Amino acid sequence: MRIRASIIPLIILTLLLSSMPYGALLVPLAVLSLFSYLLGVVFLGFLLAFLIFEGVGGAPGVFLVSMALLTVEVAHLDRARAIPIHYAWVIFSVFLSLPLYLLIRLLSYFAPSLEVTALATLFLLVLYVFSREVMLK
Repeated sequence: MRIRASIIPLIILTLLLSSMPYGALLVPLAVLSLFSYLLGVVFLGFLLAFLIFEGVGGAPGVFLVSMALLTVEVAHLDRARAIPIHYAWVIFSVFLSLPLYLLIRLLSYFAPSLEVTALATLFLLVLYVFSREVMLK
């Protein structure tokens, strides 16, 4: 029997969500993301809406979204029976979000907020495209 690596970020995400009010409601959808990429994307959408509704932002919000994205992507790699280097690239790419958040936070002191938001979005898109391209090779 093959060990599913997506269980590890799911457990961390479950612990984090369970500590939030009404966060436990998202846990079943997080578990369903292990079985389907589409359900994982739906879960990410609900998680983002929940974080906005609860007002969770900053580093905790970035970490929650990173763990959710890691859960969805690693589950996809588990289903595809990917080689170990693909897991390493996904983990590396996702955990770059925290230093990127700190960089954008630093830039926000020197630039108008709209430009910082556009720059952060551009960084995240480039990071996502880079990680997907590396995994498809």
